[in-house]
Amino acid sequence: MRTAMYQGPAYTDLFLDRISRVIPFDTGRSGSAELSIEVARHTALWMSYQDTIHVALQKLRKSRIEGVRVEAKAETGQLTQVREFLHPQVDEITDTLPTALGRALSRSRVFAKVVGAITRDGMIVNTTSVFGSSMLWLMASMRPIRPRSLRYGREQLAIEAWLDLTVTAAEVDYELACEVAKCARVLKGYGQTHAHGSESFAALMATVPQLIGAPEAAKTLARLSKAALADEDGTALAKALSALPVSA
Repeated sequence: MRTAMYQGPAYTDLFLDRISRVIPFDTGRSGSAELSIEVARHTALWMSYQDTIHVALQKLRKSRIEGVRVEAKAETGQLTQVREFLHPQVDEITDTLPTALGRALSRSRVFAKVVGAITRDGMIVNTTSVFGSSMLWLMASMRPIRPRSLRYGREQLAIEAWLDLTVTAAEVDYELACEVAKCARVLKGYGQTHAHGSESFAALMATVPQLIGAPEAAKTLARLSKAALADEDGTALAKALSALPVSA
């Protein structure tokens, strides 16, 4: 299972506990258990969010290197090098660190200037070299301390808040709850792409309480979610939100 590979069996137990919160809403319903399926899908994806540790593990996988060789049409026994363009941001670094340290450094202007000076133009790293692969291995080896990292804590709180809102919606409007669950699809990518998605997701979630009990609530949220996926800067979503009735 995705969550077990990402963090371990205990993490999968947490995943199952979370899914159990919405299963009662599908019990006794005819047809597909849409709410449980959507919550399960998006919870698994969200709990396996892309961080520097996960990215490093992916780049170290033998299957990835073999895939690069195939794409490069390298012959058997032919030496190949993989050069990666890396542009780490301050938040990507601090998010991986233990909560207290990460939070302190995220507020440090000196740390931000140092990181900016080093990574301003990005870095090209030969990840098939001893230095490059060792750097990836070091990042990947931080997996055991991930539960104590700054971002881990933030993501778990956000997941619980999303589930709380989904359950609250389900108690009144099942179809709306399904759309709340699907809103998590805007959380994708890494770095700036994920940051923009997070902003759009926050805007969607802020609208849900106003939609609960309103007519056509599910369709309205589906339309807003589609707008959030239309671009990365949130322009389409902002336009769609501004068109909502004041009472919505």
